[in-house]
Amino acid sequence: IGSVIFRDEEKYLSGTEKPAEFYREFIAPYKGALELWYQEHASLAVDFRIIFLTAWVIIFPESELPYRWFRDLPSKPEWMTKK
Repeated sequence: IGSVIFRDEEKYLSGTEKPAEFYREFIAPYKGALELWYQEHASLAVDFRIIFLTAWVIIFPESELPYRWFRDLPSKPEWMTKK
């Protein structure tokens, strides 16, 4: 699920002066929360949805479908909602 949510991770990293620090302080903790979510919800149905979403976000990178399908995902951090 982390790969789906962070499909365009480079967008966040390129928008900062210190990418390594930004990754460590902001991206890594959220990816960790997503991984914990996945571990708690792991199932064949979730895996099939993630496979579909992987292709979906390639075609529609701004899509909010992952958050609609998995309503209990960790909340999107504010820094991800700023354009």
